[in-house]
Amino acid sequence: SFFHVDAKEVVKRIMEVPDRLRQIVLKVAFYQIANSIEGYTAIGTGEALSQKSSQTLQSLAVLNTFSEKIVLRPVIGMDKIEVMDIAQKIGTYAASQKVTEYCGISKGAVTTVPKLEEIQEHIVNVSDVKIETYKGIINLKPVIDVKVTEGIVVDIRDEYIQEEDPLGGL
Repeated sequence: SFFHVDAKEVVKRIMEVPDRLRQIVLKVAFYQIANSIEGYTAIGTGEALSQKSSQTLQSLAVLNTFSEKIVLRPVIGMDKIEVMDIAQKIGTYAASQKVTEYCGISKGAVTTVPKLEEIQEHIVNVSDVKIETYKGIINLKPVIDVKVTEGIVVDIRDEYIQEEDPLGGL
């Protein structure tokens, strides 16, 4: 299953939190939302060590305290280039470029060594957040750039993807 959450309302609430703590408090909100989804024992994230202020070892340790579930971080030891290379290989890179980033919610420096007690003081309520659930195959509408001057092209993508995004003019 794939779960989608519109984070706009959560971000509005977090704007009341001190600037330097907003990134961590936002991640805590995401962890709390993930914790509320029943039937799963783990949360998968794209966190990579020290790629963002909220991904320092100290930040991740604080974030772990807010998860009732196991946190899986398959790209923890990769750098940004490695992660982007994988995304391109599996066909998710183009879709990921369209996702709204909420990294810019803080003005100025943000904490890289959060204190658990201080974060706990600024937790926002996420109990009313709507979670949309998708089951089955998710159409990420991969970007395919095919230029053929001669020959035969055989499109092996699923039929619904071929109909939605034909390889035009071939």
